[in-house]
Amino acid sequence: MRLLKILCPLVLSILLIAGSAFAAPKICFISIQQIIDESRAGKDAQAEMQKLRNEHQKILKQREDELNKLNEELKNPGSADQKIKKLQQDYQKKLREYNDLIARLQKEARQKDMELTERIAFKVRELAGKMAKDKGIDYVFERVGSSIIVFPPESDITKEVIKGYDDEYSGKK
Repeated sequence: MRLLKILCPLVLSILLIAGSAFAAPKICFISIQQIIDESRAGKDAQAEMQKLRNEHQKILKQREDELNKLNEELKNPGSADQKIKKLQQDYQKKLREYNDLIARLQKEARQKDMELTERIAFKVRELAGKMAKDKGIDYVFERVGSSIIVFPPESDITKEVIKGYDDEYSGKK
């Protein structure tokens, strides 16, 4: 009985200490897309992409006008057969060049978008890691890519990351 009186408090103490040592990890979430949409850096990147798209549209419009002009000349019934043949060849050549240009501009836009997104995502990962360390957060997940559907709103640190990113981004501008 005396052994039981000594062992019970000892076992209980060990269990309490072990239980607190194995506390549940602190988990938070962020939305990189929301950060891109709402942060200054994200808005600047979106403006840069829009400027690139506008430049591409201007170039494509110019080529489309050239193609339309050639197409109208082809429709002119007063042209000689040899002239029509030359116009058809010119039209086909310019059409191929136009299609190649579209593919090249689309590739350029995708690469630029990936570059800007990755630059932001890299900085977000860096800031989220620092914030996790400062706040004792064990895991930070991307909200969109995770399989978790429901989580407490207070575990979403996106707004805090945006604020930290904006503060740092403003200082670098």
